[in-house]
Amino acid sequence: MVYVPTYGGLVDVLQSWADYGIFTVLLPMLLVFVLTYGILSKIKLFGEKNDKISMIIALIVGLIAVTYEPLAYVFMALFQNLAIGIIILLVMVVLMGLFINPTDTPNGWKWFGVVGGILFLWIMGRVFGKYIGDFIESSYVWNMILQSLVILVPIVVIILALVLGGKNK
Repeated sequence: MVYVPTYGGLVDVLQSWADYGIFTVLLPMLLVFVLTYGILSKIKLFGEKNDKISMIIALIVGLIAVTYEPLAYVFMALFQNLAIGIIILLVMVVLMGLFINPTDTPNGWKWFGVVGGILFLWIMGRVFGKYIGDFIESSYVWNMILQSLVILVPIVVIILALVLGGKNK
Protein backbone atom coordinates (compact mmCIF):
# COMPACT_ATOMS: atom_id res chain seq x y z
CA MET A 1 0.00 0.00 0.00
CA VAL A 2 1.38 3.37 -1.06
CA TYR A 3 0.89 6.39 1.15
CA VAL A 4 -0.17 9.46 -0.82
CA PRO A 5 0.00 12.67 1.20
CA THR A 6 -2.95 14.99 0.86
CA TYR A 7 -3.10 18.65 1.64
CA GLY A 8 -6.54 18.66 3.17
CA GLY A 9 -8.57 21.64 4.18
CA LEU A 10 -8.59 24.66 1.92
CA VAL A 11 -6.66 23.06 -0.95
CA ASP A 12 -9.25 20.28 -1.21
CA VAL A 13 -12.08 22.82 -1.11
CA LEU A 14 -10.50 24.89 -3.88
CA GLN A 15 -9.88 21.76 -5.96
CA SER A 16 -13.50 20.67 -5.59
CA TRP A 17 -14.63 24.17 -6.63
CA ALA A 18 -12.39 23.90 -9.69
CA ASP A 19 -13.93 20.49 -10.46
CA TYR A 20 -17.42 22.02 -10.27
CA GLY A 21 -16.42 24.79 -12.67
CA ILE A 22 -16.55 27.69 -10.25
CA PHE A 23 -13.36 29.23 -11.66
CA THR A 24 -14.01 28.51 -15.34
CA VAL A 25 -17.74 29.22 -15.54
CA LEU A 26 -19.24 30.98 -12.54
CA LEU A 27 -16.60 33.61 -11.76
CA PRO A 28 -16.07 34.73 -15.39
CA MET A 29 -19.86 34.89 -15.80
CA LEU A 30 -20.17 37.03 -12.67
CA LEU A 31 -17.37 39.30 -13.87
CA VAL A 32 -18.99 39.88 -17.26
CA PHE A 33 -22.38 40.32 -15.58
CA VAL A 34 -21.11 42.91 -13.10
CA LEU A 35 -19.19 44.87 -15.73
CA THR A 36 -22.11 44.86 -18.17
CA TYR A 37 -24.63 45.77 -15.48
CA GLY A 38 -22.40 48.56 -14.18
CA ILE A 39 -22.00 50.04 -17.65
CA LEU A 40 -25.72 49.78 -18.46
CA SER A 41 -26.66 51.29 -15.10
CA LYS A 42 -24.18 54.13 -15.48
CA ILE A 43 -25.27 55.17 -18.97
CA LYS A 44 -28.97 54.62 -18.11
CA LEU A 45 -29.68 53.18 -21.54
CA PHE A 46 -33.20 52.07 -20.61
CA GLY A 47 -34.12 55.01 -18.40
CA GLU A 48 -34.02 55.72 -14.69
CA LYS A 49 -36.54 53.14 -13.50
CA ASN A 50 -35.74 50.25 -15.85
CA ASP A 51 -32.89 48.80 -13.81
CA LYS A 52 -34.39 45.30 -14.07
CA ILE A 53 -34.00 45.35 -17.85
CA SER A 54 -30.32 46.24 -17.47
CA MET A 55 -29.92 43.36 -15.02
CA ILE A 56 -31.58 40.84 -17.34
CA ILE A 57 -29.50 41.96 -20.32
CA ALA A 58 -26.31 41.81 -18.23
CA LEU A 59 -27.21 38.29 -17.07
CA ILE A 60 -27.82 37.17 -20.66
CA VAL A 61 -24.53 38.69 -21.83
CA GLY A 62 -22.72 37.00 -18.93
CA LEU A 63 -24.22 33.61 -19.73
CA ILE A 64 -23.47 33.97 -23.44
CA ALA A 65 -19.89 34.98 -22.65
CA VAL A 66 -19.16 31.79 -20.70
CA THR A 67 -20.49 29.58 -23.47
CA TYR A 68 -17.44 30.67 -25.48
CA GLU A 69 -14.85 28.45 -23.80
CA PRO A 70 -11.65 30.29 -24.83
CA LEU A 71 -12.93 33.39 -23.00
CA ALA A 72 -12.81 31.56 -19.68
CA TYR A 73 -9.20 30.57 -20.28
CA VAL A 74 -8.30 34.15 -21.25
CA PHE A 75 -9.83 35.34 -17.96
CA MET A 76 -7.88 32.75 -15.98
CA ALA A 77 -4.58 33.64 -17.66
CA LEU A 78 -5.28 37.36 -17.29
CA PHE A 79 -5.97 37.22 -13.57
CA GLN A 80 -3.08 34.87 -12.80
CA ASN A 81 -0.63 37.21 -14.52
CA LEU A 82 -2.36 40.29 -13.10
CA ALA A 83 -1.78 38.92 -9.60
CA ILE A 84 1.93 38.54 -10.37
CA GLY A 85 2.06 42.12 -11.68
CA ILE A 86 0.28 43.50 -8.61
CA ILE A 87 2.68 41.67 -6.30
CA ILE A 88 5.66 43.13 -8.19
CA LEU A 89 4.17 46.64 -7.99
CA LEU A 90 3.49 46.30 -4.25
CA VAL A 91 7.05 45.17 -3.56
CA MET A 92 8.30 48.08 -5.65
CA VAL A 93 6.13 50.58 -3.73
CA VAL A 94 7.40 49.26 -0.40
CA LEU A 95 11.02 49.44 -1.53
CA MET A 96 10.56 52.92 -2.99
CA GLY A 97 8.90 54.07 0.21
CA LEU A 98 11.82 52.77 2.24
CA PHE A 99 14.68 54.10 0.15
CA ILE A 100 13.41 57.07 -1.86
CA ASN A 101 12.47 60.44 -0.41
CA PRO A 102 9.84 62.01 -2.72
CA THR A 103 11.16 65.54 -2.10
CA ASP A 104 14.73 64.60 -3.04
CA THR A 105 13.94 62.62 -6.20
CA PRO A 106 10.69 63.66 -7.89
CA ASN A 107 11.50 61.35 -10.81
CA GLY A 108 11.32 58.28 -8.57
CA TRP A 109 7.56 58.01 -8.91
CA LYS A 110 7.81 58.58 -12.66
CA TRP A 111 9.97 55.48 -12.82
CA PHE A 112 7.27 53.67 -10.87
CA GLY A 113 4.82 54.63 -13.63
CA VAL A 114 7.25 53.45 -16.30
CA VAL A 115 7.73 50.10 -14.57
CA GLY A 116 3.95 49.83 -14.10
CA GLY A 117 3.43 50.42 -17.82
CA ILE A 118 6.05 47.82 -18.69
CA LEU A 119 4.38 45.35 -16.32
CA PHE A 120 1.01 46.06 -17.97
CA LEU A 121 2.45 45.36 -21.42
CA TRP A 122 4.16 42.22 -20.09
CA ILE A 123 0.89 40.93 -18.62
CA MET A 124 -1.05 41.63 -21.82
CA GLY A 125 1.71 39.96 -23.84
CA ARG A 126 1.57 36.85 -21.68
CA VAL A 127 -2.21 36.66 -21.91
CA PHE A 128 -2.80 37.57 -25.54
CA GLY A 129 0.64 36.94 -27.07
CA LYS A 130 -0.20 33.41 -28.13
CA TYR A 131 -3.24 34.55 -30.07
CA ILE A 132 -1.47 37.53 -31.65
CA GLY A 133 1.53 35.39 -32.58
CA ASP A 134 -0.67 32.76 -34.22
CA PHE A 135 -2.51 35.47 -36.15
CA ILE A 136 0.67 37.13 -37.38
CA GLU A 137 2.37 33.86 -38.29
CA SER A 138 -0.67 32.60 -40.19
CA SER A 139 -0.81 35.59 -42.51
CA TYR A 140 1.84 36.34 -45.12
CA VAL A 141 0.63 39.95 -45.42
CA TRP A 142 0.86 40.57 -41.66
CA ASN A 143 4.33 39.04 -41.66
CA MET A 144 5.45 41.50 -44.36
CA ILE A 145 3.87 44.43 -42.51
CA LEU A 146 5.61 43.43 -39.28
CA GLN A 147 8.97 43.19 -41.04
CA SER A 148 8.44 46.62 -42.58
CA LEU A 149 7.53 48.12 -39.21
CA VAL A 150 10.64 46.68 -37.58
CA ILE A 151 12.71 48.59 -40.13
CA LEU A 152 10.57 51.73 -40.41
CA VAL A 153 9.87 52.54 -36.75
CA PRO A 154 13.53 52.95 -35.69
CA ILE A 155 14.19 55.14 -38.74
CA VAL A 156 11.22 57.39 -37.90
CA VAL A 157 12.28 57.58 -34.24
CA ILE A 158 15.84 58.56 -35.20
CA ILE A 159 14.59 61.24 -37.63
CA LEU A 160 12.19 62.67 -35.02
CA ALA A 161 14.94 62.68 -32.40
CA LEU A 162 17.25 64.57 -34.75
CA VAL A 163 14.62 67.10 -35.83
CA LEU A 164 12.97 67.73 -32.46
CA GLY A 165 16.07 67.22 -30.32
CA GLY A 166 18.00 70.19 -31.66
CA LYS A 167 18.18 73.36 -29.57
CA ASN A 168 16.21 76.40 -30.66
CA LYS A 169 18.37 79.39 -31.63
